[in-house]
Amino acid sequence: MSLHSCLSGVEAGPPLLMALATAAGIVLTMAWLPRQTGVCGRPFLVLALAAMLWWLLAATGELAAPTLACKVVFGQLAWPGISLAPVAWALFLWHYCFGLSPPRWRAAAAAFIAIVVPVTLAAATNPLHQLFYGPDTRLGVVGGQTVAVFAHGPLFHASAALLYLPTLTALALTVLAGFRAPPGQRPHLLMLALGTLVPTIANLSHLLFGLTLFGYDPTPFAFAFMLLALAIAIYANRMFDIGLAARDLLWFNHPDPALVLDAGMRVVARNPAAEARFPELGPGAKLADHPALAAIAGRVWDGIAADGAEVAAAGRLFAPRLLGLPHPLGGASGRLGGLLVLADVTAARESARRLEAALAASRWQLAELDRLRAEAELLARSDPLTELGNRRALEASFAALVAAPGARRRGIALALLDIDRFKSINDRFGHAVGDRVIRDVARIVAAACGSARPFRIGGEEFVLLAPGRRAVEALALVERLRARLARTPLLREADEAFVTFSAGIACWPSEADALDALLALADARLYAAKSAGRDRTVWSDARLLEVSDEGGGLRRGRRAGAAAGDQPPRTPAT
Repeated sequence: MSLHSCLSGVEAGPPLLMALATAAGIVLTMAWLPRQTGVCGRPFLVLALAAMLWWLLAATGELAAPTLACKVVFGQLAWPGISLAPVAWALFLWHYCFGLSPPRWRAAAAAFIAIVVPVTLAAATNPLHQLFYGPDTRLGVVGGQTVAVFAHGPLFHASAALLYLPTLTALALTVLAGFRAPPGQRPHLLMLALGTLVPTIANLSHLLFGLTLFGYDPTPFAFAFMLLALAIAIYANRMFDIGLAARDLLWFNHPDPALVLDAGMRVVARNPAAEARFPELGPGAKLADHPALAAIAGRVWDGIAADGAEVAAAGRLFAPRLLGLPHPLGGASGRLGGLLVLADVTAARESARRLEAALAASRWQLAELDRLRAEAELLARSDPLTELGNRRALEASFAALVAAPGARRRGIALALLDIDRFKSINDRFGHAVGDRVIRDVARIVAAACGSARPFRIGGEEFVLLAPGRRAVEALALVERLRARLARTPLLREADEAFVTFSAGIACWPSEADALDALLALADARLYAAKSAGRDRTVWSDARLLEVSDEGGGLRRGRRAGAAAGDQPPRTPAT
């Protein structure tokens, strides 16, 4: 029996016309749906509609075919649609409920290969094995309609069991998503669950209890009508519209109370936040009867959306915002109602109060920090024992002098001073006396150095930084200091109360171009002064100093720095 002869023998009737009308609706939906945006899993929904269209047309052909052979042909032709519809529907729900976009084609291909292909092959090869529809298949009359009464074989039952896997998966997806979804999305998911449950119930009723429609399995008709209902919901923008879903999500999850009011200022609806804060304001309650919100009722419906002063209610502070809903035929001031949003500003006002207090405290703290910073900077650059500048202050002063305009032309002289035999002072008289001697020396140096800048850079070492002076000028300054120190008894605990120092002088930029190099050169000359017998200044390497070996000095003829005045070494007091 060929398909062409079966199609030519189809008899028209009410069942055929009803099925064709449903099929036409599915075709229109399939043509319209691809142009819609924002629907996750849309390709699978179109595929499910195509599968149902195939199944419905095959079922219609089976109903209208006049002979048993033709009915069996249409029955076998229905199985590609029968097997594809639940798989595509489950994939659509998987994408829609969990927002999977773009489509997961690998998962879809695996499902098609595992379910659709085996079931379709089992039905298509039935003439070879008779294990899908058995040889006892016959014509019968059910509900006044001549139908094929199929003898279901083991492959049919296995295929039916296999197809219930995607069907039950689809049902489980909608139930799980319904429990997890916010309240505003649950009606949509309930609609999807019905779209899965109704065809399932219809199929089970047919298999277990013999329920028929026009003498035929009602499953494709139930599935087709549910798909059409879902398509209508899409068209009406009530189910898959992301904007509406987002508005519902905002209504149910907004943290501030919101009340929908009618024109008489009665509550029509309230969001969960309003229900929690104002349980007494149920639907039908008058806003004017609420002691805290009555003032709001007296200043609305003035033609514009009205904002009021903050109100205290339910132990919180709220800033009311009323949005009026204009009446289409009521003129400029007509109102159908409005939306009252009570923005909870309790935390904001408390934060503002705390912020103001914190700002006041911060202003005082900033002033104190400025004072402490100034003190810290002074301490960081000064020597605590002598109150002279320390090594850090020396580096900063030298950098400032070098950066000044014309500094290289004027030059800078640096003198490094070291108290002679200071260790013996500490050893004989103790560190307290040593500290007093250092303070006294620092006081004399600071008083006698004129425009030079004194620093203590460690132990008994001092530095004089003399901008704009040459070596001979720095030498004269150091000698004045030596003379001043020679006239001032500092060590009262000893018979010889005078303290001496040795010094080395170096000049920038003629002798060194950096502070470290300048200090190193001055230190080398200081060492030469110490080696030559102490209590002297070495200021140049340009002359030869003949020094006797007395006191462990430099050997005759050895090149050394010139001592001040080439005078013989003086015996120190200590």
